[in-house]
Amino acid sequence: MSADQDIQVASFIVKYMLTHKRLSLDILKDKFNLDDLKIRKCLIRLYFRGQIYGRIQQNNDGKLFLIFLEQDDNQDINKPALTLDEIIDWDINEFDLPSIKSSIQANDAKKLSNSGTETESFDQDMLVSTPEDVEISRSKETSQKDFISVEMRIGISTYKICIRIHVKNASQDMINDARLKFNYGNMLKFDNLKPKHVVKLEESYIWVDLGTINATQGKIFEIYFNQTQKNQIKIDGLMQYKSIDGYARVLRLYPIDIDTILPEFIPHEVSISFVKSFMKNKEMFKRIQGFGIPLLNDLEKAKSFLENITETFNFMQISKIKNKKIDMSFYFAKTEIKSGEICEVLVVPQIKKNVLALYSCSPYEHIVVNVLRQLSFDFQKLLQEENLSEKDQNLINLNCVKCGNVLGLFPPKNEFVACRFCQLLQKPW
Repeated sequence: MSADQDIQVASFIVKYMLTHKRLSLDILKDKFNLDDLKIRKCLIRLYFRGQIYGRIQQNNDGKLFLIFLEQDDNQDINKPALTLDEIIDWDINEFDLPSIKSSIQANDAKKLSNSGTETESFDQDMLVSTPEDVEISRSKETSQKDFISVEMRIGISTYKICIRIHVKNASQDMINDARLKFNYGNMLKFDNLKPKHVVKLEESYIWVDLGTINATQGKIFEIYFNQTQKNQIKIDGLMQYKSIDGYARVLRLYPIDIDTILPEFIPHEVSISFVKSFMKNKEMFKRIQGFGIPLLNDLEKAKSFLENITETFNFMQISKIKNKKIDMSFYFAKTEIKSGEICEVLVVPQIKKNVLALYSCSPYEHIVVNVLRQLSFDFQKLLQEENLSEKDQNLINLNCVKCGNVLGLFPPKNEFVACRFCQLLQKPW
């Protein structure tokens, strides 16, 4: 039985156990046309490599099943619970364990000796890769490709474009030397990445070094860009990594199109009861962006600026609430999106304690994201023009880095504040 078939067996087991609690060894034998002895030898090899986690269980009818257990948080992930005694539940003389171990070590050593040459060639190809080259590389995936993924979503961070990335390794093996390449063109300028990673900047793309991602784990981070032009923006890229067998792999990321040009809004008058039902509608996309403004004493004036900017985009004020706890205004408008559908949009500028915030609600995510970002950009620009903030001082993002809710306070620089929703301590600036 070849090493590639071992990988296929491990991949099948992992995929099967995502939706099942147990796997009959008879299914494995039929799937890969193996007899009882060969499938057990395969399991032993996978056990020695640490690629399976579970135990063998025999039912009353004599059938054997592979049972996967949830790992204990305190258990060493490199020590599978499946034991040799459970695999070898009959004459141990049927198995030549030293020979099996020796064949594994020799095969792994051979792969390691070849991996350097393959990686060097791979790196050279990456510099001139075309979509066709990427597809060829992806076709070589045999074991982990169905379990490695990258999800990207458009976020908000004051006036910046924020791309939230979730790299997932749902396989039972770690991946190494993971790197992401993001192509963002000449309409964006890289600003920051949180949490910090090693970043290599090029003219119109960046490399992000992710290192090792353990089995059944992932990494979440955000990349921030400053926009240089108002236009349609496309972000795409590649992910490269080394699989458990030492071979370099490529995964093409699905592109994201970002339309940063706001449509024309028409003032739309509705009742406050309609606004309340609009906000409670579960089908609506809702976002809120919190601001901190250093050295600002006149929050009321800043709030009036925020309202004036909202009105310049033809939003109509529907209602206003002002008391000791909060000061907020409700603005409503409608617009026609590219599909021809009429879309309604709610914007709520507000102050609570020493925090300014913008809330928006609409059926379409891209409308909400673009409205909040454009209002934030114009708001910061106006603050600087009116000398309410220093020329080189940007708005401080007061959205919790964990749950996304707005922090209740704007603390002094380099001081911690706890999120009132998830209690995470953080320094906003």
